[in-house]
Amino acid sequence: MVALITGGGTGIGLMMARALASAGAAPVYIVGRRLDVLQVAIAATPLSSAVLVPLCCDVTDKASLESVVSIVERDVGYLNLLVCNADTGGPPAVTVKGGAGAGAGAGAGSGAGGMTTLEE
Repeated sequence: MVALITGGGTGIGLMMARALASAGAAPVYIVGRRLDVLQVAIAATPLSSAVLVPLCCDVTDKASLESVVSIVERDVGYLNLLVCNADTGGPPAVTVKGGAGAGAGAGAGSGAGGMTTLEE
């Protein structure tokens, strides 16, 4: 099985990559924006370096994604599993500052149009 996991250098993505590799998947491409983080993840994993393969990529950038596609096509030609685990941030938080009555009105605290947090 050939797998690719975005956000694969840390957290749940790395745990999924390690589990897949331990179950026999190879190669398992771990994709992230920071190559140094991916390399540290691989160095801390007790598997053959040929199993986990780091690929630097910003999933919000089309050219970066196309680069990853061409590497995978060149190396193996296909994927059996794609895990889209990268955190692309989502909508920005809106912060309302003030006293107890701050933010009263339509949509306050409702998350409409994004996450709303209240600071007192």
